[in-house]
Amino acid sequence: MIALVRKRGKGHLLKHLGSEPNGPLFLFAMQLGSCFSLQGQGMTHAENERISTLNDILSMGRRWFVTDISVVIPTCDRPLLLERALASVMSQSRQAYEILVVDNGRTPLDMSQLPNSVHLLSLPPRVGVSRARNAGAENASGDYIAFLDDDDTWAPDYLETMAHAIESSSSPPDMLIGRIDQFVEGERQVLHSLEYLDHAISMIFTENHGFGGPNTVVRKVAFREVGGYDPALLTAEDRALAVDFLLHGKYLAAVPQAIVFRYAGREDHLDSHENNILGRRAFYEKYRSVMGPRERLIYHAKYMGRMARTNKQSSWLFRKSQRKVSWLVMRLAYCFPSSSPKKE
Repeated sequence: MIALVRKRGKGHLLKHLGSEPNGPLFLFAMQLGSCFSLQGQGMTHAENERISTLNDILSMGRRWFVTDISVVIPTCDRPLLLERALASVMSQSRQAYEILVVDNGRTPLDMSQLPNSVHLLSLPPRVGVSRARNAGAENASGDYIAFLDDDDTWAPDYLETMAHAIESSSSPPDMLIGRIDQFVEGERQVLHSLEYLDHAISMIFTENHGFGGPNTVVRKVAFREVGGYDPALLTAEDRALAVDFLLHGKYLAAVPQAIVFRYAGREDHLDSHENNILGRRAFYEKYRSVMGPRERLIYHAKYMGRMARTNKQSSWLFRKSQRKVSWLVMRLAYCFPSSSPKKE
């Protein structure tokens, strides 16, 4: 069909639409029409009316008819949790285009434990969540990729809500961020919910307001362009990906209606305190050249505050001093205006 348009002109396609306004070729042209400018030279009055109708539809904004959202789930020696995560994917009101499980655990997954529709990709043990997600994305064939961690689940309409946000957008979002709800002792609480993304880069530098793996959907071509998740970051790789998207001028969309469920109170989290501290340091070193004075000071203040709360080996007096310095640095930070780094 595209070859026909290129060879014989854009108007030639409309000569074959027939008299039925909802015929298959007519509906196809409505979807394809946003890829080129429709012209009616040499057309009859009826055909020009059809062209005018198409252009009216296109003027309301380009729609993206996306049906291929791949799901990537990295897992590491947690088969029971993986089973729960897969159940939430299999029960979606809008089925995934494909499901890829990326295993980087010490004990290999048994294929018989997985549904027949699930593809298994095995990596060396403990290569890290960033490499696991990148490998899954590289092997995914969908235009969009939805990431889910093996210890989280999705609401039944998660993929449907994300797909609707893509299809109703006037331009294709490169990243979509959903909401994270957390269950604490059986009680559901809203943990992170982004309503808007104004001044997003500055916001991500100072605090993670909701950028995570399991509530992130990315356009595959954009994911490749920015290089995917950074394997050098032991933690904070989720918001680092969002920063990289923004620095590359990508379009991010908040979708608070798409809900992820996280479960607190477990003792099998993969991130250790040491990795968390090292990850925060690496995040700062990676982006400090594009941070403004305010963002750098706030980051240092929060880093010191976290160290004071979690470092139980230090004396009480030392931790109290750290908290005091953290408070003073935070007050100093707000003397500077918020800055927005330049996009590439």
